[in-house]
Amino acid sequence: MKRVFGIAAMSLLSAFYLEAAELNLEASTGAGSARGQLQVRLAAATEIATGLQFDLEYDASRFEIEVLPGPSAELAEKIIRTATPQTNRMRVLVFGMNQTVITNGVVAVIRATAINADDARAKSPVRIVSMAATDRAGHPVEIGTRDSSVPTKPDATK
Repeated sequence: MKRVFGIAAMSLLSAFYLEAAELNLEASTGAGSARGQLQVRLAAATEIATGLQFDLEYDASRFEIEVLPGPSAELAEKIIRTATPQTNRMRVLVFGMNQTVITNGVVAVIRATAINADDARAKSPVRIVSMAATDRAGHPVEIGTRDSSVPTKPDATK
């Protein structure tokens, strides 16, 4: 009986972890990639998220960041809005007036620009914190991240 219960519990836990989505920050690569550009990538065993929210932590005294929709957000007809709830933190919302699921892939592109010339030569970490996701009915979707702290070398000053 204990063995059957243990196997059932493990199966439920495995299903839970397979359903969980993951949001990760990575250096941008490929055609059109620029220095100081990062990508936020969504990976889920089951694509069910229709909206995302996450905070970016970065050193606002050294560089500014701009967040643009990535291909997965654009395909789902989502837009991005940002706010600054506190110093060194930017809140990012990926949403749309639809119930279209956001597919796995790049949901946001982050561009970093140095505030002064000295900071353009240095790398500074950016990391994802405080994530949330919803499904079509507005119910929470389990979402996590691996170590999403990525050093970025920002573009030269504006």
